[in-house]
This record gives sequence, C-alpha cells and structure tokens, in this order.
Amino acid sequence: MKLTKKKTVILAATYISAAIIILGLFAAVCSQNLKKYRLASDFSAAQAFEETVAAVGSMSRTLAKTPYATDRDMCASLCSQVYADALAAEAAMSTLPFATHELEEISAYLNQTGDYAATLCRSVAEDGFSESERENMRKLSVLSSKLNESLSQLRQEFHNGALDMDSSEIRLMNVGTEQNGKISEGILQAESDFPRREALTYDGKYSFKSQPTGTGIHVSDAQMLAAAAKCAGLSPAQLTLNYSFEDGSGRKVYSAGDIQICVAPEGIVSMSSARLIEQGGIAEDDAKKAAESFVENMGYKNMLLTDTEATDTSARYTFISTQDDALCPDNYMTVTVALDNCSVYAFNAEHYSNEKCDVVWNVTEVEAAGAVPDVLEVQETRKVIIDSAGGKDTACFEFLCKNETGGDVTIRVNAATGKQADILL
Repeated sequence: MKLTKKKTVILAATYISAAIIILGLFAAVCSQNLKKYRLASDFSAAQAFEETVAAVGSMSRTLAKTPYATDRDMCASLCSQVYADALAAEAAMSTLPFATHELEEISAYLNQTGDYAATLCRSVAEDGFSESERENMRKLSVLSSKLNESLSQLRQEFHNGALDMDSSEIRLMNVGTEQNGKISEGILQAESDFPRREALTYDGKYSFKSQPTGTGIHVSDAQMLAAAAKCAGLSPAQLTLNYSFEDGSGRKVYSAGDIQICVAPEGIVSMSSARLIEQGGIAEDDAKKAAESFVENMGYKNMLLTDTEATDTSARYTFISTQDDALCPDNYMTVTVALDNCSVYAFNAEHYSNEKCDVVWNVTEVEAAGAVPDVLEVQETRKVIIDSAGGKDTACFEFLCKNETGGDVTIRVNAATGKQADILL
C-alpha cells in the first residue's frame, strides 16, 4: 500500500513537471511572437508617419509651383497632383497609432485642399487658373509650407531619438519611465500652432458656407404649436413642449403620448411614433392614399410620389419636389403609414425646402443629348434639378440609357453649360 502511494506521488510529480515544461515552452513561444508583433507594429507606425510627412511635403512642393503655371495642361496636372497628395496624407495620418480626431484644423485643411484642387481640375484644363484661383492656391501653399515645416521637424527629432513613436499597446512596465516625448504630442502642438484658414468659397464639398444664426423666418410659438398639432392630427392643447434647440435654428420638439414632432420656423421637420405595430392588414392602395392625403392636407404642393418600401407592418413613401416640370431628387420627404390602422406612423422632411430653385436652362434637350456617348442607347429623358457638391442648385437633363451589355447608365448634362454633370451606374 505504501508502494502504491509512492508511485502515485511520483506519477503526479512527473505530470506536474511535464505541465510546467510545456507551459514554459508555450510562454517562450508566445513571448517571441509578441516581440515579432511589437516589431511589426512599431515598423508600421513609423512607416505611416513617414508616409504622412512625405505626402505633405509633396503637396507643399506642388502647391508652390502653381503661381508659375500658365499652360492649361500644367494647371490641371498640378491640381490632380495636389488632390492625390492630400488624399495620401489624410489616409496615412488616419493609420497613426494614436487618435487623430483632435487634429481638426490639419485634417480640415487637407480635406479642403484636396477637394478644392479636384474641383478646379475640370475648369483649369480649359481656361487655366483665374487670378482668384491662383491667389487661393497661393494661400493654401503658405499653410502647406507651415505644416510641412512642422512635420519635417518632428521627423528629424524622431530620427535623432528625441521623440518616440506612440504605441497603441498599454504596457504597465513603461508607466512613469518614459524619457522622451511622443510623436502625438508634437503633432498636437503643430495643430495648435497651425494658422487659421481664411474663407475659401467655391462649389465643393468642403467649401466655406455661411452658417446663419437664425432662419430669418419669424413664426410665433403658437403658430409652431399649431403646425405640430396639425401634423399629429391633434389639438394644440394635447401637445407638450419637450425642449427647444439652442443652436439658433429655432426648432422645438413637442410630444403627445408616444408621438414626437420636431418643428422649425420653416415648417415640420419630422414626426415619429413609438407605438408597436403588431400586424398589418391594410391594403397597399389604402396606405398609399393615406400618405398622399397627408402630404396634400399639410399643404405641400408640387410633390410627386416616386418610391415605395413596404414591410409586413408599415409602408414608407418618398415624395420628391418638382419645379417647372423638373424633378428635384435632392429635395424630398418621406411618409410612413402603419398597416394596422392606416395612420401616419412617421414623417421626415429634413431634406425638404419649399424655396424655389434658382436655375437656368440655357441649352435644349437636343443640344444636351450631344454629351451622351454614342455607345449608349437613350431610353428616357427627363429634367432634374440636383445639388452640386457645394450645395448649389443645378439644372440638368437626365438621360436614362442602356449600355452595350444591357446595363443601366444615367448621364446628367448641365442645362446651363451643356457639359456632363454626373454619371450614375
């Protein structure tokens, strides 16, 4: 019996020893892999920083050339290079191993510079830089030179060992032992020192747009309450004011039971219900009539039903504004009807404005058709008024076409210039 007990102890000790050896080997392998991962991560971070500096440097050098460009092809080439460099700089900066959301000025500058250059590519290829455009490029060049100088200084300090690259890995053993500053600290300092940009107005996504402090429309609280009540199909006494927006827009939010209505001085912004729709049953035609009646009763004119999306419990209808026989696809509202009692379940007019579009139709449909490639077969033509990249109303002839393989291609031709404005696939 004593012998059996001794064998058991020996066997247990053997298993424990083997387990310790295996765990030790496993830990050693993991440690080696971790070192490799850290090395790869450090290399990737350093490479991202180098690419950021290189892209900004290339953009700075290209912008510095723009005052001397007179040939149209050269102007277009420089603009395309600036656009490519700005994209490369923004992409590389986004992969740095620290949060870059605080770099608002630098990021906004890169986005706007690239967008402005891309916007100019078409016009300068025909006419070259105008004096105002050349001056804008000069201003952007000054900012680019400042940014390039700051980043180049950081890179030199990093190579000299005065700055360390940040790490996304939290290492407790390093807390309180860091001797050098971090790249992130240097870039944040460059952000705080970055000059404020002057207004740059152009028809692009990142152009400076005036942000009004108010709408300019004076509507009393009683009128806004009455509009909300009409939208909800209730009396004003049944509504309660939840809160008012403090952003200068004048918007107010009212509620009654499970319904909430957001109202602006211009009109209703949205309405939604939180009640549960358990099942449908209402016919599609009845739901459609309910949506059309709601739009008509609310006083919206020149609206065209263009799209329907239905589920088992609700149906959403999209109404697009029209003007002078032209569709305005960027000016629309949606009405959602509950399929259990045919009531309006939700309404959204966030993208709707009753203001008349200021557009011109300088070319005829026949003239605009000349901008459609011969390889396309036109199936339908219609007039549309779209928003440009900078939010400007633009009249277009829209040609719905088929390509050689039967695929859908839409060509939009600017009705003021006769040139292609957009291609949709």
